[in-house]
Order: sequence, then structure tokens, then C-alpha cells
Amino acid sequence: TDFCSERVSDHLEETFIREIRELPQASYLYLKDGQLTERKYWNLPLEADGRPQRDEREDFEEIKELFQDAVKIRLRADTPVGFLLSGGLDSSAIFSFAKQNLPCSQEAHIFTTITDPPAEEAKGIEFLKRNSNFQWHAHTPTKHSFWADLDELIWHQEQPFADASMAASSVVGTWMNRT
Repeated sequence: TDFCSERVSDHLEETFIREIRELPQASYLYLKDGQLTERKYWNLPLEADGRPQRDEREDFEEIKELFQDAVKIRLRADTPVGFLLSGGLDSSAIFSFAKQNLPCSQEAHIFTTITDPPAEEAKGIEFLKRNSNFQWHAHTPTKHSFWADLDELIWHQEQPFADASMAASSVVGTWMNRT
């Protein structure tokens, strides 16, 4: 009911598949001697009133360091590196940091989906494109391609999704694997 009324499907352990549930955040499940055990590997530190403990300066520095480490790890590759770029803040930040840290000899590809008319955030793509020597691949989905790819998208998602950007990402991901 949460999905139908609120367009939310990933906040509870329930799934759309009978007898299958999602693990809680920051948890893992392991099997030992025929026994399944669920463990939490991280807890958010909380104040006495239940609010998260915060130090905004430490939060900023920690997030910056985690972000940079996450991008650098993903730049390690023996094959060309690919990026999915929407032109929004998050994908543009990843792209910009990667561009500064990618070895000159590393081949890189940018994949993007441009709707007709373009979404507001897509305007940032042209700026990034002008300032990069990466290979650019743009895809403009059509009604026909959406319906042709929908069965495969639903199969891979394994649950309903409320955001149409998932369809664009999936099409580009499939296309990227063929390149």
C-alpha cells in the first residue's frame, strides 16, 4: 500500500515477492552450520532524544573524504571507464572529480540520456562535454524503445519503481554493456 499511496518501496523489509524480505540498512546475512544469522555492521550514533549526533564540520570532511575515496576506487580499471551523466549535481560531481583524477592514458566514456525536450538538469551536460576529452554517447529514448525494453527493465528491478529515471538508466546501462 505504501507504494501505491506514497510511491515508496524500499523503506520496509517487505518486498513484492512472497516470503522474500529485504535486509535492514547496514546489515548482512550469513549462513553457518545451516543457521541464518542477521547482523548489523553499523549504527548511526544518536543523541539521547533519538536525533543523530552531528558535527557539521566533521560531517563535511568525512563526506568529502568518503566521496573522493569511492570515486578513486572505481577509477581502478584495466578497461575503459564509463560514467552515467544526467547533468545533475551528483553525477556532475562524480564526473568532475573523476576527470581530475583519471590517468591521461585511461580511456573514458560518458553515457547520457537526453529526453526531448531535455530535462532541466541536462543543461549542465553541454558544459561538461565542452570541457572534457572523454568519448560521449547520447541516447534519446522513444516511446517505442521504452515499451520494447520495459519487460527486461522490470525483470532486472525485481520490484516496482516509481521514478521514470530508472528506465533511462537501464536503457543506457544496457547500451553501455554493448559498447
